[in-house]
Order: sequence, then C-alpha cells, then structure tokens
Amino acid sequence: MIPIDGPVARTSALGSPCFEIPRAVDRDRQFSTALDEEARQQRIRVKNAHNIVTVALFLLGNWLFISVTLLLGYAAVTYYPQFGLASVLGSSALLSLGGILYFALLERASLGFKPLEPKVVSIYDNYFWFHERHWKFCESPLQTLLKGVPFQSVCSGDSQNFQWRS
Repeated sequence: MIPIDGPVARTSALGSPCFEIPRAVDRDRQFSTALDEEARQQRIRVKNAHNIVTVALFLLGNWLFISVTLLLGYAAVTYYPQFGLASVLGSSALLSLGGILYFALLERASLGFKPLEPKVVSIYDNYFWFHERHWKFCESPLQTLLKGVPFQSVCSGDSQNFQWRS
C-alpha cells in the first residue's frame, strides 16, 4: 500500500510499508559517532581498495576455472578420434567433480579455512570486510547446482550450521 496523502516520509515505495522505518537504530548510531569525518574518509578509501582486491580475486578464481574448463574441452576434442565418447565423458566427469571441489576450496579459502564468527561491527571494521568478501565468493555454481541437497552446506562452508531435517 502506497500512501497518497499526508506527510512525505523518507522511505522508498518499492516494498516498503506505509510507515517510516528508521534508517539507523541506536546500536548503529554508536558506530557512526565513533569515527570523525577524516578517519571515516580514510576507512572508506581502505575499504574501496579492499573491494578492488576482492573483485580481482573473484575474477582470477573464475578465470582459472574457465581456463581449466577450456583445457579439458580441448583435451576431450583432441583425444576423441583415439578414445571416442570416453574422452568426452571422462573430461565431463573430471570437470564436474573438479568444479565442485574447486569452488568448495575457493569458498573455504575466502574464510582462511576458519568458521565465520557472528559479530556486531561497523561497516568500517576489517572483520566486516572479511565477512563481506566471503559472501561475495559464495556466489558460485555450487549454490545452484546443489540446491536442495543435504550436501550443499558441507560444500559451501556452512557445515557448522548443518542440521538434518526430516
């Protein structure tokens, strides 16, 4: 329901209720007042550099996977006259298993092979950036490939939160 009369609230109409939602709560206000403007600007510059490294690592990881995929495809085509369909099936099986292991390793490596710890930190905090980098790396084909499968949490690094459901 979009209000058509009354005072204008600083909310977006897309999916918001017809009452104003505060943009910050008291808990978050302590973080915004903890840094002066110069320190905040410095931390934003450092965060931008951190984001550039995250983008580069993400692209490098996906580039490596695509390169190996193309190499396996080339090997399958090269050995097709000698081994026939077995070369295509072998490369497909190797790519499937290798892809699952590779993306699982990439996600675990984004955490430094440690579990995530729930914390309440500022957006200017290094742990926030570390946590954010992990969730950016979680966007892998594993998320759609293993959707609904009990092994998804094991492959995606959430094994500590894994529970069997009946």
